[in-house]
Parts: sequence; structure tokens; C-alpha cells
Amino acid sequence: MKSCDKAWKLVLFAIIWTVWMTRNDLVFNNRQADLEQTIDLSKLRLAHWVKAKWPQIHMNWLDMIRFPNLIQILAKKSSIRSAISWSCPDKGVLKFNVDQPLEIRDQLESGVY
Repeated sequence: MKSCDKAWKLVLFAIIWTVWMTRNDLVFNNRQADLEQTIDLSKLRLAHWVKAKWPQIHMNWLDMIRFPNLIQILAKKSSIRSAISWSCPDKGVLKFNVDQPLEIRDQLESGVY
């Protein structure tokens, strides 16, 4: 599947999921529907999902919300992967491979639990 197709499917899923969550609020929590808020939540949810799907896209949240068509272009460019070579660890060294490094902020963490 092309990355631009994935980007547009992500838009569709973000809208559907937000409408579903809004519907649940109406039915189960007796809240009032707010179309403007639902649209904003869809855009924000899309921005979060894009950052999760393509972390290498360096675009701030506000630009993603303002210019969602750029997501398609950047997702297509970011789908080209660079080759990463694996090297055997030195003798006596235990090497753990993880899918993605974690960002360390206030505490020391690792990808192994």
C-alpha cells in the first residue's frame, strides 16, 4: 500500500473514530453535540496518529492541522528507508535489539521490560 493511501485512510479513520466517540458521549454521558469541537478533535487525533505512524516527519501539530495535505507529501518522502546494518556484539557482551529507542526525559528507561 502506498504511503499516500495510508495517509488518507488515517484521515478517514480519525474522522470515524471521533464521530464514534462523540456519539458515545451523546448516548451514554448525555452531552450536547458540538460540530466545531468534533472537527477540531478529528484534526487533533489525526495529528497524534500521524506522529505515531511516521515519527520521522518533522512537522509541528498546528501545521498538520492547518495543512493536512502536507501529511501525504511528507509520508511519501519518509517511506524511503535507509539501510541499517547489524553488527555482531563483541565477545562477552549481551546485546538487546529493540524496535525503537525511547525518548528519555526525566528518568532512565529502556526498551526492555
